[in-house]
Amino acid sequence: MRTLISTTAITLYIILQSGFAQEINLPQERLNYLKLVNRAELSIVAQNIDEALHYYDLAFSQCNKHRAKDMYNKAICLKKKGDNINSDSLFIFLARNGFDVQRCFDDSNMEENQRQTMQEVTNPFEALYLKIFSQDQKHNKFRYTNMKEYANKVIENAKEIMQHAANSEDFMYYDMGGKLYLPILHYLQLKGIADRVRGDTAFRNQHKVYGCLTNIDFSRIMFEEFLYQQVEKGNLDNETLAEMVSNNNNWIGKPVSQYNEHIVVRHPKSICNNHLEQINKNREHLGLETYSEWFLKAHYTDSLLTHGNPFKPINEEEYIVLMMEFENQCNFNISGDYRIMLNFTSEEDAKRAYETSIKQLCIKD
Repeated sequence: MRTLISTTAITLYIILQSGFAQEINLPQERLNYLKLVNRAELSIVAQNIDEALHYYDLAFSQCNKHRAKDMYNKAICLKKKGDNINSDSLFIFLARNGFDVQRCFDDSNMEENQRQTMQEVTNPFEALYLKIFSQDQKHNKFRYTNMKEYANKVIENAKEIMQHAANSEDFMYYDMGGKLYLPILHYLQLKGIADRVRGDTAFRNQHKVYGCLTNIDFSRIMFEEFLYQQVEKGNLDNETLAEMVSNNNNWIGKPVSQYNEHIVVRHPKSICNNHLEQINKNREHLGLETYSEWFLKAHYTDSLLTHGNPFKPINEEEYIVLMMEFENQCNFNISGDYRIMLNFTSEEDAKRAYETSIKQLCIKD
C-alpha cells in the first residue's frame, strides 16, 4: 500500500499509456477463484469473518495455486476464530517461503528447535531469487552513469527469470517474499520509457538521457507476454502485475491521490461514467474486482491506517509513521496500492496538479 513518490527528479512512474490493458485469458477455475476471494474480502470489510472463511474455503477448492495474500488473509480469519492450528499451518508455510508473517504469528510457545525449523526458508528457489534481486540492486548504479548499460542489464535479468521459469513451472509461484518484484518492475519501467522516447519527440528532447533507449528493443524477449502467461497459470499475482504496469497511472483507478497537502478522493460516484466504464474494463482484463468494490476495500483499510478518519490528508512524516504502525500490526491485506502521495518541491506545482485532477472528476446528482 505504501506509495510515496518525489517529483524533485524525473521518476520512472510517468511512463505507461493510460488506455492500455492487455487482457489476461484466465482459465475458468482461476476466474472462479478470484471472484470467490473478492467475496471473501468484501465479507472482511463487512466484518463477517464466518462468511469470509466460507468464501475462502470455496475459493481454495477451485485451484491448487493460491495467492500468498489470500493464504495470509485466510490465516488471519482462522486466527480470529480461535483456530490456531490451521492458521499457524498457513503462517508457517508462508514464512518458509519468504512471506513476512511476524506481525501475526506468535512463536513464543514453540520449542526452540521448532522455532528454528519454522524460520528456515525451505524454498528451493530462494538462492536464485536472491541472486536476481542482488544483480538488480547492483545494476542500479548504471542508471545514473550509463543508461544503455543499465537497460541491457535489466533485460538480462528478465531473460534469466524467463529461463528459470522454463526450467521449473513453479519458479514464479514460490516467490512469496517478492524478491523478483523490483527486477520485473524495472524492466517494465524502462520499456515504458523506451516506448515513450520513440513516440514522443518533446519528451525525448527534454530528457536526453533516455535517448539511447530508442535503439534497444525491449519487446524482442516478449517478457510482458511471459508475465501475463504466468498470471494465467496462477504463478504471478494479478494484483501485483496490475500494480507494476499501472504505477502512477489512473487507468485501473486510483482511489486517493495527494499532492503535498491537497487530496483528491475518487469516489465511484465522482468519476465520469465513460471513464468509470473504461476503468472497470481495464480491471476486468486483469482479473480484478470492480472499481466500486476496490474503493470499499480501500476505505476499510484507510480507516484502519488513519484510526477512523479514512481518506484524510496526511503529511509525509505522519504518513510514514502511520504506515510503519499499520504494517507492524496484524491487519488484513485486501486493498493493494490505493493511496499515492506525490511530493512537489513547488507548492504551485502541487496545487496545479491537484486542480487538474479535480477537473477530471464529474459531479453527479
